[in-house]
Amino acid sequence: MNNAEPNRETNGPSSPESARSHRSLQNRTLHAPDTASLEVRETIDRTQDCDLFATLKSGTASVETLKLLIPGFELLEELGRGAFGVVYRARDEALDRQVAIKVSLIDDPRRREQYIKEARSAAKIDTQGIVTVFQVGTLPGGQPFVVQRLIDGGTLRQALAKSGSLDVRQVCWLMSEIAMVVAKAHALGMIHRDIKPDNILIDEQTGIARITDFGISRIIERTTALASFGGTPLYMEPE
Repeated sequence: MNNAEPNRETNGPSSPESARSHRSLQNRTLHAPDTASLEVRETIDRTQDCDLFATLKSGTASVETLKLLIPGFELLEELGRGAFGVVYRARDEALDRQVAIKVSLIDDPRRREQYIKEARSAAKIDTQGIVTVFQVGTLPGGQPFVVQRLIDGGTLRQALAKSGSLDVRQVCWLMSEIAMVVAKAHALGMIHRDIKPDNILIDEQTGIARITDFGISRIIERTTALASFGGTPLYMEPE
């Protein structure tokens, strides 16, 4: 009669060692990945990757979608867009500061790689006259993005349109600031290739002019000649 007593609960552990083993098995079961949901998620991700470039270019990509694709940043609103990129206002969650995130609309893989390389080089230019680059990365669909300082203020073109003209002293000061940035870029082997009023931001708090959009800049190898050109014809040198 008494010999049958230990076998009364056949589903539970019968010793401290087996109890630990039983708990370990339960824990692994509770935390095991749901492979079915992972497969569904991967399928969704692949579908989103195919459509992401099209939605970015057409302007139908929602801020909510991009929040999931750029971890660590809370995207707040779209600030503007052009032929080659979209700029968003965002909050850096780790540092609790607002930044600008520019997502490139370049669709050529080789040019995308060059874009990232040039953004990294621009981050090395240490002067107040440039829009500081904090981080570079790539979205799942391959689109490069750059996290940079958020400048509250408009472009030099907007300032000219508003005021009609600038004082000679303002012009001299702006040009000296811009020239210093260009000189530092050249010292690093970079040329911007598209200096124009649209690519110069005026900080409304400090009045400092900052050059932005190194997206078509060129890194010059000392052993090779420049094989291509780029820029806005109206602002290019005659030769």
